[in-house]
Amino acid sequence: MPQSVLVLLQKPQSPLADQLRQILDQRYGPQGWRDFNQALAAPPPAGPVVVLWDLHGYAAEEAAALGGVLSSDSVGVVVACGRVDPLARRTLAAVGALGLLAQPLGADQVAATLEMARATQERLHALAVERRGLERQWDERLVIEQAKWFLARSRGIGEAEALRQMQRHSRDTNQKLAAVARKLLETHRLFSGGCEEEK
Repeated sequence: MPQSVLVLLQKPQSPLADQLRQILDQRYGPQGWRDFNQALAAPPPAGPVVVLWDLHGYAAEEAAALGGVLSSDSVGVVVACGRVDPLARRTLAAVGALGLLAQPLGADQVAATLEMARATQERLHALAVERRGLERQWDERLVIEQAKWFLARSRGIGEAEALRQMQRHSRDTNQKLAAVARKLLETHRLFSGGCEEEK
């Protein structure tokens, strides 16, 4: 499983600017995390992303706009703030935050919260990848079932025999069964003028 990319989002004038950067450097090394602008300039990471968002200095409208961007399933957010005010509560809810750091901040508290958030985001990422795989398998199975039904009906054979014929063609042509099924259905649609009877 790919390790999450850690990104710091904050304004330079934040009272936590130096403290958070020092903690991140000590815990992860200067190369172990990215500044938000740095992350935007780099190619998108293949794995999960955890953003440590220092709310100091963000106006409500600005925070709402950024919250919309950061509410993606592929991004986990830890919010750092001076106190839990209405803006912080709205932001926490908007991004589905994985953690909250309120002042005063200790290095151990920051590290533990980030590690928890990273582990959670990595698990969520793995589940999302698994879900996409299952959805792809389901789509392939549906196409195979539709093609099997069509082949059985058009040739007057049983569905088990239709499946065997598709599997044989799959082996003989070194194609996946789902690819054979798609081609079969595309050919049927092409020659039936798109007027396909429903199962």
